[in-house]
Amino acid sequence: PMCMPGIATILLLNFLTFWNEYLYSLVIIGPDPGLRTVQVALPTLKSLTGTDYGILTAGTVLTLVPVWAVYTVLQKRMQQALVSGAVKM
Repeated sequence: PMCMPGIATILLLNFLTFWNEYLYSLVIIGPDPGLRTVQVALPTLKSLTGTDYGILTAGTVLTLVPVWAVYTVLQKRMQQALVSGAVKM
């Protein structure tokens, strides 16, 4: 029971780390558009003549939804882990 907040915090931080792996996705996966992650695909929505900010905003919101959902589920556990690490009982 006491280790659950710590496990939830590690889970959340690891999820965010792997979700934001821009360089790995760009270099290792290669130029195949079907294998691109959302973070690598977002800059391709801009063109030389202009930027469609509606599509770019929609892509950004879709990128943030999974992160927000995971954080919402694990928020209470993460707060418990941070407080238990800072306050000695």
